[in-house]
Amino acid sequence: MSRRFLAQQTRSLYSKLPINSSTARLVTIQPPESRRSSLQHGVVSGGAALPNGSTQFLVCEIDEFDVNDVATPYKALSYSWEDGDDQGTVYIMCNATAVQVSTHLYKALVRLRSDTEPVKVWVDSLCINQKDNSERTHQVKIMREIYQNSSEVVVWLGDSKEHDNLLPTCTRSLLDIDYLFDWCGDKRDFSKLEAYYDPDSARLRRFYFDDFTRDIFGALCMVHALAAGIFAFQIPAFRNLEEAAPIMRGFEAIAGKSWWERVWVVQEVVVAERVTVMYGKTSVPWEMLCKAADQLNRSQQNCHLDSMYPYLRKGQALADFARLVTDIESTRKIWRSRTPLVLLQLLRKFRSRKASDPKDKVFALLGLVQFWAGHQPMHADYNHSIESTFLGTMMMLISSMKSLSVLAGSTGRSYLRASRAPSWVIDWGFPAEANEYTRLKSIILYSAGGGLQGNVRLHGGGILESPAYWVGKVATLGEELVVEAATRMRGTVSSWEKLLLAYVLDSSLRGLSRAEDFWRTLIGDVEYVLEDGQPIQEGDDGTDEFHRASSDAQLGWDQWRSSDKQYNRKTSLIGDNHWQEPPELTENARRRNAFNYALCCASGGRRFFITEEGRIGIGPKDMRVGDDVAILCGSQVPFVLRQSPRKPRPCQNAMPETLFTKNQQQQYISAGRDANEELLQTLKGDDARVCNRVHWPCYTIVGDAYVHGVMDEAQNSGREQSTVYLV
Repeated sequence: MSRRFLAQQTRSLYSKLPINSSTARLVTIQPPESRRSSLQHGVVSGGAALPNGSTQFLVCEIDEFDVNDVATPYKALSYSWEDGDDQGTVYIMCNATAVQVSTHLYKALVRLRSDTEPVKVWVDSLCINQKDNSERTHQVKIMREIYQNSSEVVVWLGDSKEHDNLLPTCTRSLLDIDYLFDWCGDKRDFSKLEAYYDPDSARLRRFYFDDFTRDIFGALCMVHALAAGIFAFQIPAFRNLEEAAPIMRGFEAIAGKSWWERVWVVQEVVVAERVTVMYGKTSVPWEMLCKAADQLNRSQQNCHLDSMYPYLRKGQALADFARLVTDIESTRKIWRSRTPLVLLQLLRKFRSRKASDPKDKVFALLGLVQFWAGHQPMHADYNHSIESTFLGTMMMLISSMKSLSVLAGSTGRSYLRASRAPSWVIDWGFPAEANEYTRLKSIILYSAGGGLQGNVRLHGGGILESPAYWVGKVATLGEELVVEAATRMRGTVSSWEKLLLAYVLDSSLRGLSRAEDFWRTLIGDVEYVLEDGQPIQEGDDGTDEFHRASSDAQLGWDQWRSSDKQYNRKTSLIGDNHWQEPPELTENARRRNAFNYALCCASGGRRFFITEEGRIGIGPKDMRVGDDVAILCGSQVPFVLRQSPRKPRPCQNAMPETLFTKNQQQQYISAGRDANEELLQTLKGDDARVCNRVHWPCYTIVGDAYVHGVMDEAQNSGREQSTVYLV
């Protein structure tokens, strides 16, 4: 099809939507009978290709509607634009025009189509003119209402693949029953479970399944059991190593779909009243997945660290599934409870998700934000560059939160790799480290920079000025703690302990006892909260899951550092590759699990370090010997800084912009042509002056850190305040 024809196609398909209104478009998918007449339209002769193996078009109409009109029931599709092998394009008929869509979307529309009646559905790539930035900007503003007002949000994970098994391996008569594809999450699914656990079905699985089979049906049977309240280690299929393998591959197939990686789907599911998840011909209610994920999280806290369960393909398939579902559902619960969501919380939580337009890493979450801390709400603007979008986001976060704690987290570069953006501008496209979100929630428990006073100001050239306390210079580093089986993590922690012992013996600190300091440093001096021996539900901030560690946390450390020999005596492989678990967890085992989780959150993917002054801490894996550690204004935690190799640059006669002030009366003035000259003359101090100084040295941010003994305001009361310039 010619480019000229495609341009004409776009113009004829979309008319201009009213500006600043609640008007959007809907797709009406026609039943199969309507396809036959579609071939009479002359547009087909323009060269449009039909889907592979098809002789007819999928037909739909696109019409305008008012999002707030409750008399127009519709479904909203939540999907990724591409998925794995479905990266080609096909044509469908929209308003008698051949429209090119991805193969992945085409399969979703076919799945939604009814055999008997038209189906109304909202689909972003068809309902928004993607070539009109102004329309995209406005439609993003009402995206929340579109999904919130829909009768159902349909999550399309994608079509089934070659090695997927979607049905029980039982008699042919059962294979033809349609309801085997549709899960309900209650007693209506019992017939599916009976078919799966039938002895003949189990024998057929052993005969037909190979090393590539992905048992989707088996995985959903396990999901049903988990949702019913059974712990993972109590499910027989998980304890049979041979039977568990294809089920684990089934979980990997579900969690591996690109839908889970997309940032837009967060809002689409969070605000929805009803959500159904589709995988090929199979459909599952979202609530069933959520109950299963919650039980998996509880299973991890209630199994023995040294059991076979964590080794079950490293437990990664189950852990990934639970994390992906829980991340969205925990936000959905907050939304439904009407607790205000803040942008920083959402950006951190969903940082690892992707977007075809990098700016959507921010824009896709704006509709969920309900608290702006007195700042003007941000709005999507696709006319801005990636760099200016991320820079503006950071400036808004710093000024509204009045703290440089917003700089905490991974500082790597993805979208901004080729940019000269300052290191303090977070690249939200760079994936977060494992457990980073949980760790950052807990920084509210600290107050390291509470005593710092002064202005945080933005100078020309992207130089950020902040009052600071210098903590020390990094002298020694340990290896990275990789989150994996407990036995291997013990080896890394042991090497850290030896590093500390060697440093104490070789320094003026000889003779000091550092045992308690060490285990408190490992867990960031916080402990995981258990109620009646059970983990509590995840909340909006770290105070729900964690509190500052008490002396009782040492019991967990003592239990964690050695394997459970009593457990090892009770655990064994019995006939048929079946793993026998002891029935109950002891109190010591629960303490060990709680310490292990706190360790993974505080130190996972990070490194132990010692400063020249003898302070110990945990910092980012990219830190080096010679890096400096400082506490910045308003920040609850210290930061690892590295002196910038760039040549110093003057401020170019620009007046610094004050982002926030601590412990001083705040007064804001305009800059540029709108400046109040009289006010400028009466103000005193550096804020009233144009800056043309050369700021040197300047530092880049390597990442946030825990340093034992400096995490509270009172511990830093005697420190001398200095100034740091960040680039």
